Amino acid sequence: MTKIALSLFLGLVCVFAFQPSVNAQKSFEGKLTYTIEYVKIPEEMKGMESMLPQGMLTYIKGNKSRTEQDAGMGGKTIIIHDNDKMETMVMMDMFGQKMAIVPTAAEQKESQAEMDKMQVEFSSETKEIAGYKCKKAMVTAPDMDFPFTVFYTDEIPNGNAQYTKLPGMPLEYTMEQQGMKMKISVTTIDKEKVDASVFEIPKDYEKLTGEELQKKFGALGQ
Repeated sequence: MTKIALSLFLGLVCVFAFQPSVNAQKSFEGKLTYTIEYVKIPEEMKGMESMLPQGMLTYIKGNKSRTEQDAGMGGKTIIIHDNDKMETMVMMDMFGQKMAIVPTAAEQKESQAEMDKMQVEFSSETKEIAGYKCKKAMVTAPDMDFPFTVFYTDEIPNGNAQYTKLPGMPLEYTMEQQGMKMKISVTTIDKEKVDASVFEIPKDYEKLTGEELQKKFGALGQ
């Protein structure tokens, strides 16, 4: 994997690694299908569109979730979160390498501290998405170039850790960061049984902490 591709890939993992903060008063089991539209792409990334995810699937079962993204060129990212254990794992199948990033407790705490800096401004605006009534919110954080526009529904428990302060699941959101603007929209929501095995790491994945991943590929940008 080249350093440029790795930097791009890890950046997308940070953008899309949305994991659940499930409201205990609600219950949902099933699958959400999203499309990803790239409204604006930085000049230096043009020609790399095939490496960018075009959609994603999120499975929710109780307090666990799994989000899958095709990363182009046959690659795939899978993000698994167990809200009971407060564990998040990222599996990468890229360029023939299968790795599962299992952060240490300190890395998880650092990540959560960054998420806690986010602020949410609620709006009275509503719209219907995939048959669900959604409310609008604006999300900001110190490292964001622009506020994120989010439409969420309180009919489904929040399965998105990046927006832990929302009282429901985001079904559409627009974000702009580092010159890239994306619109992520749910297309279908299916209530169905989800097998417990989808939340497990396959044996053929190499397990690494975040620090070990950086050491494996070297300092990015060098």
